[in-house]
Amino acid sequence: MCIPTRTYLTFNNDKPWFTSKLRHLCQAKEDAFRNGDRVLYNKARNTLNKEIRVAKRSYAKKLENQFSANDPASVWKGLKGITNYKTPSPSAEANQQLAEDLNEFYCRFETAGLTPHAPSEHLSTQPLTPPASPLSPPPALRISEDDVRRIFLKQKKRKAPGPDGVTPACLKTCADQLAFIFSQIFNRSLELCEVPACFKRSTIIPIPKKPKITGLNDYRPVALTSVVMKSFERLVLAYLKNITGPLLDPLQFAY
Repeated sequence: MCIPTRTYLTFNNDKPWFTSKLRHLCQAKEDAFRNGDRVLYNKARNTLNKEIRVAKRSYAKKLENQFSANDPASVWKGLKGITNYKTPSPSAEANQQLAEDLNEFYCRFETAGLTPHAPSEHLSTQPLTPPASPLSPPPALRISEDDVRRIFLKQKKRKAPGPDGVTPACLKTCADQLAFIFSQIFNRSLELCEVPACFKRSTIIPIPKKPKITGLNDYRPVALTSVVMKSFERLVLAYLKNITGPLLDPLQFAY
């Protein structure tokens, strides 16, 4: 049997138009070559070349739509895909003294001796007159297992975790298994009116504001908080919106 000459093209898998389907077709052509089946090899090669042309045309059409959509984010994303641009990762500076200085700089307003302001002597101590028609107390908040599962499934996997190490990808992948456990934790926290200490911790990441650092104020502190706590806050926020929504002025705005 005549073995076909090994004349085939290799394609870079990092190309944006190189899809998983092309990868399987390329593997099928490799298998046909190793088996020495000329008919199967020619068929796999022709199919691969055809699909490559289709993938390139589809990707070109996608880029054309991005540039014509007048969307700067899509244009920048397309340019990075064309040029294979990757944002260089910043190198961490191994300086223990810098970490200590930043810690002292960020905590400079926290003083252990500060106490809450005492009531002023000029203020009246008379009890406030209750309103004529007292408002009915809002219903008690009870978080269901379905609510926790739904909020976990909305997590973005590429987000950074907090100091507890629980990643959004873990919550999203194991939403069915973790929904019941965290619903019990959230409801217990609401009953006791306390938040677990591990949920309130944060990791401060100093991000340089400009290329050349001249002082500690040139670092912007970014706090990485617990993903579980942020999910808990979103559930409570939805409950508060339902209560305070009818009480807010429709012309109220933040700025």
